[in-house]
Amino acid sequence: MKSKDERLIPFKTIDYLFGLLVFFVSFGVYLKTVASTITFGDSGDFISSGYTLGLPHPTGYPTYILLSHLITYLPIANIAFRINLLSSLFASLCCMLMYFITKRITFSLKEKDNINSVISGISASLLFAFSPVFWSQGLIAEVYTLHIFLLSAIILALLESRILLSSFLFALSLTNHLTSVLIFPAVVYWLIFKRKPLSFKKIALMLIFFSLGLLPYLYLPIRSLTHPVLDWANPTSLERFIYYVGGKQYAYLLSNQNILNNFFNWFSFLKDQFSIYLIPLALIGIIFLFKKSLKLSLFFLCLFLTNFIFSITYQTGIDQETYYLPSFCIWVLWLIVNYGA
Repeated sequence: MKSKDERLIPFKTIDYLFGLLVFFVSFGVYLKTVASTITFGDSGDFISSGYTLGLPHPTGYPTYILLSHLITYLPIANIAFRINLLSSLFASLCCMLMYFITKRITFSLKEKDNINSVISGISASLLFAFSPVFWSQGLIAEVYTLHIFLLSAIILALLESRILLSSFLFALSLTNHLTSVLIFPAVVYWLIFKRKPLSFKKIALMLIFFSLGLLPYLYLPIRSLTHPVLDWANPTSLERFIYYVGGKQYAYLLSNQNILNNFFNWFSFLKDQFSIYLIPLALIGIIFLFKKSLKLSLFFLCLFLTNFIFSITYQTGIDQETYYLPSFCIWVLWLIVNYGA
């Protein structure tokens, strides 16, 4: 007999249609606003690396580079536009996954479906889709929409009890953006407290799938040996490879100074994304979730806190707000969860 966690209410055909609706609405808007050429920041580095199969600045981002190279074969516009469009694609896919995450949370709390869960799922998805920081990242050559897409996919896979898939996606997310490691405590918590004990066979399979997810890292030393046009750090030795993918040169950005100022900076961006008037609704959602499901609420709280604490201690300057995106994603779910259930 299956445990309660394994008795998942299946998504209906209408859910997949609404998920596609979210995708096409958001992608249509992104398509109208996507940058047509190289923009600021790391855009030139990523576009050049994607087109030539080079190695960009640390931490290498091999999954993003390989995907961006594939999209350059689209016979539309110019190379820069095609790679910018990749960000739009993953931003829309992320929003679609947020719809299903919201629905799954509702199923977990109510164990039945209703129209409110559909409305809340669409609302959460589009609210996040058109929040200024996330929208901006969906229009340029950057790694952050793929980053949030993979994090959303991991969350949904865990909620769906697809443990092997979540192991693969977790490893794959590390090959795109190293801050994905921040969700590890939440993943461990979920595996320990949300399922029956894992068998040795299951753990072995998880390790195999996790190893498969790390395979894109092989691209970095192999491609470097061919002397591409762009080759940051030349990671052909183990020492160089670890230094490159570990981003050790950015360690100085971690600081416990000015944490209070950094918190207010995070809060300022939060209210700019979702309006200060919606903050009480999120607080109500947090309380509501704790009353309905302690395990589910602790899972999302862990996801939020690890990113929040990191983002107010890691100071990059010009693109600081992009590191807030995972915590903003959870914040949107808290905004909506009370209404959907």
